[in-house]
Amino acid sequence: RGSSDASHYKERAKLQAEVASLNRRVEQLELDKQELENTVEELALDKEQLQEEKEGLEDRYEELKLDSETAQMELEELRMELEQAKAQQAATLTAAAEMQVGSGDGSNDDAA
Repeated sequence: RGSSDASHYKERAKLQAEVASLNRRVEQLELDKQELENTVEELALDKEQLQEEKEGLEDRYEELKLDSETAQMELEELRMELEQAKAQQAATLTAAAEMQVGSGDGSNDDAA
């Protein structure tokens, strides 16, 4: 019976060691799980923050796009006004030149 008890105690010690090892492993896995959950939460917050930044940048992009389109339309309007002013100036100069030519011919006729 003594050898049976010794064998029993030996088996029991072996099982207790395995249980202790498994308990440590479970604790380590729980710590790892908690760490991973914290990381997931941080990543979710980072993702949310990046999404907000992205939306802000998209809004800013749309504003700048509208500003650019508005500036382009204003530029086109100014170009048309410039062309009209040039045409009007050319017409005024032509009319003034014609008046000078016409008045010059009349004074020569009077002198002859």
